[in-house]
Amino acid sequence: FIYHPWLTTWVGPKTTAAGVIGCVAAAVLTGFVFNTGYVLSTATGMPDGQVKSALTAVAEPVHSWAQGARLNFFSDGIQTALGRQSAFTDEFDTSSVLALVEESQPSNGPLGGGPSGASIGVPLIPVAPDASAPPIEVANEPTQAAREPALLPKLIAPYAKNAPPRQLPVMSSDLTQPSADDRLKVLIAGDSLSTYPGFLMQEQLADIDLVRSKLIWHNGTGLTKPRLLDWRAYLAEQVERRNADVVVMFLGANDMGSLTKKGKVIPPHSDQWRGEYALRVVAVTDAALKAGASSVIWVGPPTARSKQTDKYYRDINVALGAAEDVIDDLYVIDLSTGVEYKEAGRSAGRVVPLRQADGIHWTRAGSSEPANAILTVLETGYPSLAPKLQAAKAEEIG
Repeated sequence: FIYHPWLTTWVGPKTTAAGVIGCVAAAVLTGFVFNTGYVLSTATGMPDGQVKSALTAVAEPVHSWAQGARLNFFSDGIQTALGRQSAFTDEFDTSSVLALVEESQPSNGPLGGGPSGASIGVPLIPVAPDASAPPIEVANEPTQAAREPALLPKLIAPYAKNAPPRQLPVMSSDLTQPSADDRLKVLIAGDSLSTYPGFLMQEQLADIDLVRSKLIWHNGTGLTKPRLLDWRAYLAEQVERRNADVVVMFLGANDMGSLTKKGKVIPPHSDQWRGEYALRVVAVTDAALKAGASSVIWVGPPTARSKQTDKYYRDINVALGAAEDVIDDLYVIDLSTGVEYKEAGRSAGRVVPLRQADGIHWTRAGSSEPANAILTVLETGYPSLAPKLQAAKAEEIG
């Protein structure tokens, strides 16, 4: 029996249970009032339902009063000190990549369908301009003005429920092959879905002399809430700092809920939502490429057990496919489209869980699927490493 004398001799101030409850309630209320912007922003990103409606109904009037009383200075100051955006800001400026969207379309019409890659399975369909829409005023930047984000969703085909699984993409054939003097540097990044596959990939690549890998992740982040982490700026900084050649992204698992664009809320499960998300993927990819990366491999979220969650993940994979058509050197691995959810598999005659209890995250065994898929894609771009990459793959779980 081990104890510290202080635990048996010290007697602190005493209070009643009601006093404790009152103290906790006062602390929660104070935190709520000082952080109403954050509460409202979080509520906006929640799936639609009673909880979201109730939280919004309570937070909106309190937020209006708190702003009038200038009580948001505290939380905004903390966000600024951490290098984040304002707690109530989820804006994501994608104007810099609108020209890429324009360039990806054929010249036979302002809204003509773009190329359909075999690895995507979501063709971009031609849509006639809306004659009833007001004309767009062009001022010095005709390309960007003609490709406002509101028009991009018209280029995204509706999701096909019976779409077949998408083939793995094939990387460019003109990539510089690694050597002893110039090793291939792989940066693995993303949300919590990147952890187990990332750890496994690091083990798989550890014995290949010509490859170096690094894993960084930030739980709970995504593209719908850039206030938590601006992946465009952060990823560019990491690529430049680590001189990364290939970026492997696991991002999208937390992107459930509305998007905010120019002060307006874009509802989920709409062409506008998928279009805006595609623009954000293009923007993050473009930033990584401009920072020095030669290619970005983006792994979309897998099929989820929850039908509500899976509906978001299907939209995200559609947006990723559209983004892949827009920007070169982006390679999308879709583990959701046309793929049924699989809770467990068999290995050596025994049942092995492939997903964790939440029905989303891979287990250690389940992470072999995305890790092996990434290595297969790398083989197409780096044939000099193909034999070693093939030998490094983890055992498949049936």
